[in-house]
Amino acid sequence: MAAPTREQAQKYERTNPKGFLVRVYRNMLSRVVGIQRKEAHNYEGLPILPKQVFYAWAWGDASFWKLWNTWQAAGRPLPITPSIDRLDATRGYTLDNMQWITHSE
Repeated sequence: MAAPTREQAQKYERTNPKGFLVRVYRNMLSRVVGIQRKEAHNYEGLPILPKQVFYAWAWGDASFWKLWNTWQAAGRPLPITPSIDRLDATRGYTLDNMQWITHSE
């Protein structure tokens, strides 16, 4: 079986909550390890929770599901895409420093 195309993978990430959370965590990780150079000064070297802890936290968070369902019902417009917010921008991705907001917030 052939690997999915980039377009297929992106569609899966937009329509499947598990795929979406994988993408969110991958983006968080790329910020703190310095892969995303443009924003490295804001994130590089900060702590990040283990991915399984993130997945369990997100999956059980009512605010994630509210945002997810609203986003899906609206046709997945970018401004209301669920997004992770660090409450204190000087701290990393830890359970006590994260909340779900929309992309536009």
